[in-house]
Amino acid sequence: MAEIYDLIVIGTGSVGSSTGYYAAKRGLSVLEIDSATPPHTNGSHHGETRMIRHAYGEGSSYVPLVLRAQELWNELKRDTQVDIFHQTGVLNIAPKQSSFL
Repeated sequence: MAEIYDLIVIGTGSVGSSTGYYAAKRGLSVLEIDSATPPHTNGSHHGETRMIRHAYGEGSSYVPLVLRAQELWNELKRDTQVDIFHQTGVLNIAPKQSSFL
């Protein structure tokens, strides 16, 4: 008998995985498909070197998005009891005339 899903996600990188995760949390039947078994090193941004920064020189419109993303990372850590996020500091270095600093 064929399975019926509410949502099929192609690609289980960070966007696909989070889409499937939050859809399943809302009660949808979800199938995630990927060419490899996550976690893997075949994605466009993988590994343990990702960072969330709360300051964006590209514009203030990013700030609410990153603050919400931070909340979601903390929620995921709390819900799964997996230590997936490690808070550290950051040092930005640029010339004095830089508009970013």
